Amino acid sequence: MAYVGTQPVVGQYRKLSDISSGFDGVTTTFTTSVPPGTSAYYVTAGSASQLLVSLGGVIQQPDVDYTTSTNSITFTTAPAAGLSFFGVLMGDTLNVGTPSDGTVTAAKLGPDFSGATGASGSNDSVFYLNKQTVTTNYTIPTNYNAGTFGPCTINSGVTVTIPSGSAWVII
Repeated sequence: MAYVGTQPVVGQYRKLSDISSGFDGVTTTFTTSVPPGTSAYYVTAGSASQLLVSLGGVIQQPDVDYTTSTNSITFTTAPAAGLSFFGVLMGDTLNVGTPSDGTVTAAKLGPDFSGATGASGSNDSVFYLNKQTVTTNYTIPTNYNAGTFGPCTINSGVTVTIPSGSAWVII
């Protein structure tokens, strides 16, 4: 996938190089890198919230005590000489989102999925399982048929709708 700028680091946690040797009470902006810290190891946080930063043992608040840009961190107040530094770059979480229609098959759901094939230790797709109780309202799509292995109970107050052109067979 193409990105404008640096591609986000997904799910990776990396300790930042110690920048405390540059603390002098005047300088506020420092380069972020991972050890050994040379330019080949510069890192960019997608946002200040991707960094866990400690100065002198005190956790700093993202976008309040520091901000990030490209491969640098800028502190609101210049860290004093002798103050310790510890930082971790936390990779972006991966939001999978909702799969597109028709992209998830029974094989991807596994054998414990209600209605999936191959349950009970079988991989030959001859066993089809269903639960025995209908617990929520359900409408069979128009021009589709449904099949259930009985016995089958429909809970009180629950409706199964079978439109014209469709059928529900309980065996």
